[in-house]
Amino acid sequence: MNDMHRLGFGARLLGGAALLAASSAAQDSRPEAASRPATTTRPATEDVVAFLRKGRVYTVGTTQGAVERMASDFDLQYDRPLAWDADGKRLFCWLNPAGWDVGAIELASGAVVDLTRTHDDCRMARPSPDGSRIAFQRGGVGVCVMNADGSKARVVAPRGHRDAAPAWSPDGTRLAFMDLESLDVGRVATSVWVAPVDGGEPRRIVEHADEPWWSADGAVVFALAARAPDGADLYSVPVDGAGPPKRLTFDGGAKSGLAFTADRARCAWLRTSGDGTPRLCVLDLRGGSTPKEVAELTGRPHPPSWAPDGGRLAYTSGDDGSRSLWIMDVPAWNSIRVADDVAWPVWRP
Repeated sequence: MNDMHRLGFGARLLGGAALLAASSAAQDSRPEAASRPATTTRPATEDVVAFLRKGRVYTVGTTQGAVERMASDFDLQYDRPLAWDADGKRLFCWLNPAGWDVGAIELASGAVVDLTRTHDDCRMARPSPDGSRIAFQRGGVGVCVMNADGSKARVVAPRGHRDAAPAWSPDGTRLAFMDLESLDVGRVATSVWVAPVDGGEPRRIVEHADEPWWSADGAVVFALAARAPDGADLYSVPVDGAGPPKRLTFDGGAKSGLAFTADRARCAWLRTSGDGTPRLCVLDLRGGSTPKEVAELTGRPHPPSWAPDGGRLAYTSGDDGSRSLWIMDVPAWNSIRVADDVAWPVWRP
């Protein structure tokens, strides 16, 4: 099972893991190009989903289904999560020159730039809402922030799991992230923390939880949390301690791959119950606490991704090598297959 799926409730207590060590590191060097530019035929405003296929990055048009490779002379070597920049002009990826670095691929030219240049386990980049800064995880160091061009990197919180992306608050002043905490020999538990970006101590807001997402107004953080023996459920957690976590779903089961629409009106996730079959579930937060199972999947699907307007949902089904990308109309729940051999799809904002 891939790294990200191990973050779901089914393995919220992870055997053999250790609490990440905390250290301090920063660098202020300019990024350098990691590949030659390659032209693209994609219009800057085209509606596309990016994905990986055997270490190579592709985009697929969601209306005509045309697949095009980005950075045609560059191979990332491994399929790992992708993330778009706030304006949809760059795609963040994991570079593996001799370790891991945060890389950026320009949509228009295909040029690849190494932003961190440490070769020291930098990954899971996420842009600030205004695009001026990038948060990322650095293994053994914690949650870090740098300028959009890769300069002035610094540690924000000496915590965090290197394979769990930090999440920016809507106003760009705070980060929510998942951390691991040692319980005893061979057992750890997850918890969600919030840290000020520009100085201040990180604070744990909920235990036995992961996959944080901010509400549209920044008042609460949504997370998958274990509060019952039958699995995990979706909770909303007041960030400033105004009240206890509020349970939003009651179906339990192993959940992972949490994804919200931009307006936070709907969320989707992957759920696996007792029969071992993964299912795609959607909850309308404006209409109750009963999720709708919208698709039965096979193999090891990757997390879903919403279209910018919230009217469509990209998801995968199948195992490595046979995994297909599907686009679902919401709320008609009709799906079409648009590409095959797909990993880690993410919709362009």
